[in-house]
Amino acid sequence: MKDGAIVGTGTASMLYSPKKYKNFKYRAEVKINDKGNSGLYFRSPTNTGSFTDGYEAQIDSTHTDPIRTGSLYGFVHVYKRLVPPDTWFTYEIEVVDKEWRGRKAPHISIRVNGEELFMFMDFANTFKEGHFAFQQHDPGSRIEIRKIEVQELP
Repeated sequence: MKDGAIVGTGTASMLYSPKKYKNFKYRAEVKINDKGNSGLYFRSPTNTGSFTDGYEAQIDSTHTDPIRTGSLYGFVHVYKRLVPPDTWFTYEIEVVDKEWRGRKAPHISIRVNGEELFMFMDFANTFKEGHFAFQQHDPGSRIEIRKIEVQELP
C-alpha cells in the first residue's frame, strides 16, 4: 500500500479477493505506468496465479500489447488509447446473468471514466463465478488501484 492505493510491481503475480462473486457492480480507480500492462480479473474460478482463469478487463495505455484499457481481453478488444499512462481513471464493470431471446448469458458492461464502451453477452458462459484479482503483468509494469467498490447483485 502507498497513499491509500494497492501497488503492484516486480515479477508477474496476481492478488485475489478472499471470496467469489457472480453478479455485481465493480468500481475502482486505476493508474498504469508508461509501457505498463495489467488487468482487473473477475469471475476467476481459481486463485492459482493463472492469467487465463477469469475474465480480464485490460489495463494498458502504451504497452507493446496493442489491446488497450477498456478491452475484455480475448472477447472484445479496444485498440484506441482511452487514458494516458500515469493518470488515474475510473474503471467500472457490471456483470449480471440474464436472459436475452430465451438464452441465459452473463451480460458484461465495461465503462472507463463513466463512458460505457460496450455490453458483451457471453453465451458460452465461459466463467460462471469466481474471485476478483489484480494482475501484476511483468517487471516493467507498475499498477496502482484504489477506492475499490463492489456491490453484489441478485
